[in-house]
Amino acid sequence: MFCTAADFDLVPYNIPNLNLVVNTFQEYINGHEQKALKRLLGVSLYNEFIQAREAMPPTWDAATAYMIGDRVVHGVDIWVSIADSTGVVPDENASWTIEETGNQWLKLEFGSTFTFDNGVTTDEWLGLADMFRPYIYSQWLRDTFDNNSGIGVVQAKAENSEVISPALRVVRSHNEYSFKAIQMQFFIAAENVPDEIYLNWNQVPIGTLNTFNL
Repeated sequence: MFCTAADFDLVPYNIPNLNLVVNTFQEYINGHEQKALKRLLGVSLYNEFIQAREAMPPTWDAATAYMIGDRVVHGVDIWVSIADSTGVVPDENASWTIEETGNQWLKLEFGSTFTFDNGVTTDEWLGLADMFRPYIYSQWLRDTFDNNSGIGVVQAKAENSEVISPALRVVRSHNEYSFKAIQMQFFIAAENVPDEIYLNWNQVPIGTLNTFNL
């Protein structure tokens, strides 16, 4: 949905050997993201977001030949073509004009700065992929530390090295996810546009972990 295998190439959330599960890892990501986002947004707001996301025009592509009237997403804005063009970046120019600035659903997905209720303090929401990266990493560590072999649950025994518990990494990455989820909640509360987003919001707190309550 939001993260892909490419999001897990770099420290601290690198996952080795994903090429061995290339046909199942994206399904794993999608399932966990869907479940977590429903919990964060509530089912009603989640459904609104997914429906709005599916109705979005395609993302602008430099290689596509656009005709007058074509609509595209570029960043968190929606643009409409006013002239046939290829490779012209959407901007107020001879080829494009803005249709909607700062679409709230695009800002939820891709991130945006926002200002708290005091009208002074500014923060930045970095988007759903950024939030879910530590979450998927923590879940994958928990789910793959041992293995159901068919004759019992086993742990790998490494040659010339020692297998240690992933508990600390699980805790750190989960708590980073929890922090980012709170940032998303602050973002939604600060945006409050349209009002239905806030009124239909029924989030469930994530909470944090420590190595004793895994």
